[in-house]
Amino acid sequence: MSSRKKINLLITCVGGELIPQLLILMRKSKVFHINIIGVDIREDAVGKHFCDYFYKVPVGTKEKQYIAIISELIRKHKIKIIIPASDEESVTLSKNKKKIRELNSTVVIDDYEKIKILNNKLETYKFLKKKELALPFWEEVGSHDQLEQIINKCNEKYENLVLKSTNQRGSRSVYFIDKEKRISDFFNNKVTLKELIEDFKLNEKLFPLMIMEKYFKPVYDIDILTWKGKLLKTV
Repeated sequence: MSSRKKINLLITCVGGELIPQLLILMRKSKVFHINIIGVDIREDAVGKHFCDYFYKVPVGTKEKQYIAIISELIRKHKIKIIIPASDEESVTLSKNKKKIRELNSTVVIDDYEKIKILNNKLETYKFLKKKELALPFWEEVGSHDQLEQIINKCNEKYENLVLKSTNQRGSRSVYFIDKEKRISDFFNNKVTLKELIEDFKLNEKLFPLMIMEKYFKPVYDIDILTWKGKLLKTV
């Protein structure tokens, strides 16, 4: 008989590219025998085949419907731990941590007030600036009317720029601008400055934008795991 403790765990956004590897590694735990309940907004999420149970859920921004379904799953499967794997779900679940705690379950996420800042690139930089921490060059673009003027001004200082939305995930709405004002998106599709402005004009919800100096390799990301202010792991 296995001495591992049984635990029911829910992980969101199991359609993510790296989720299958994560779930395989979870099952190798020598401490826990993990029963995995996966959810995603897509019925064909690749991670569903690595879960014990799978459910389709609304997008995380539909807070009321989303939390109702998650609460139902907590009761049905006696879920003890919830790990959010998308930005939208992280925000909604952190906002409802107390409600989930009342169902005898725990969300592995920081408090809502912190997540609100960390989930928005611009708010993160504003927070760090207020704390007087050293930061790379960045500037806020409030509307499409300011876009050309700010690009021109920044191009005088920096030959290569990155323009990005502050509230989009992954590589969406990311553009690279060189000193000749040649513009391409993350997937190397070329656009003109006029087309760029028109595109953002039709998508005002993407504002405010951030414009920054482009960095070149080697560039490093740092992932940090802490618990109650104590550093547990840095990768």
